Amino acid sequence: VPAAYGKVARFDLVSFSTGAVSVLALTDTDSRLKEVRHGFTDGTYGYVSPHLNSVVARFDLSDFSNSTVETLDLALTDPGLRGFDAAFMQGTHGYLVPWANGDGDFGKVV
Repeated sequence: VPAAYGKVARFDLVSFSTGAVSVLALTDTDSRLKEVRHGFTDGTYGYVSPHLNSVVARFDLSDFSNSTVETLDLALTDPGLRGFDAAFMQGTHGYLVPWANGDGDFGKVV
């Protein structure tokens, strides 16, 4: 999962070679996706969580192109929802574990 450069790399597990590496530049869709830290998949989409900002992104795993990147800005729900340390899913919901949002540590799980 990208940290401070906004790229997701995908590689083939069978061939495991440099010729089978694809890169998705999340920042081509939204510059705020530079700071994402963790992610998870539901089998159809890959999701990345915001580390220092409030924007969650998802992308289609079968297409793996910038045209499939979608964003969800959590700050539109609550301006304090930014800065997460982990992400996971269960059933039909994704969860973000709080870390620090610039105003200090916080405890809002999304």
